Amino acid sequence: MDVLTKICVVVLVVLVLVACPVFVKLASETANYKQAWLNMKDAKAMADHTAMVAQLATQRAQQDRDASEKKFQRDIEELQRKVSIARTALSEARTAKTALEREKAALLANQTTLARDIELNTARIKQLQEFWEATKKDVTRLTKRNVDLTALYNEAQVVKQRQEKQVRFLKELLAEAREQVRIYEERLGSGKATAAMEGPVTPDVEITGTITAVDGELASINVGSAKGIKRNMKLCVYRHDQFVGYLRIDQVRVDESAGVLTTKRLDPMQGDKVTTKLKP
Repeated sequence: MDVLTKICVVVLVVLVLVACPVFVKLASETANYKQAWLNMKDAKAMADHTAMVAQLATQRAQQDRDASEKKFQRDIEELQRKVSIARTALSEARTAKTALEREKAALLANQTTLARDIELNTARIKQLQEFWEATKKDVTRLTKRNVDLTALYNEAQVVKQRQEKQVRFLKELLAEAREQVRIYEERLGSGKATAAMEGPVTPDVEITGTITAVDGELASINVGSAKGIKRNMKLCVYRHDQFVGYLRIDQVRVDESAGVLTTKRLDPMQGDKVTTKLKP
């Protein structure tokens, strides 16, 4: 039921309420037409007044209705505008959601790639650490080897110097032996070789030593006059249980000697032993 219908119903109710007492009074009193006419006139005036009030109320209700309709129309238009804005916002939100989902998918893909890269980098770092540990071990080993090689080099230098010294000694011995050979040849030519040649010297005690250098038929040993070695002494050369030959001493120093190898059965080597008394 709209507003105008409600107003009409109210007006009819008012007219009924006003007319009912008049009709009741007319029915209960004696007929007085003049008074009745006056009453009817008053009733008509009241009814006209009531109708005028009702008309004014109707006009006001119509105005209120128009205003309400205009307001309702404005509200509808505003609501439609808000709905349009909401739909636009919803469409933008859906677009933003789609973009966010794409970004999320891209981030998940990047996360997977980063996780794989992290695993690869972790494995690479582990390999580098293992390589570093192995490198440190190699460096330590090479450092130790370098120290050992340095020590060996120093020992080799010492051995080289000692061998150079022995070579010089052997060269001096060879030169002296050649000079003696020349002298012997001259003496043999002049008939004095018998007086110049001496027999082998036999030591009173056992003397042992080691061959330190070999040069052809010449060899040097690590014992000299301090141990009782004398010139023309004949020493036996052996290697373990094998007989090598004899060494006749031609040159003697305090701590070393040199001579000529004779009666060789094996080629002498550095490290072979010499002794004045070979035990059976």
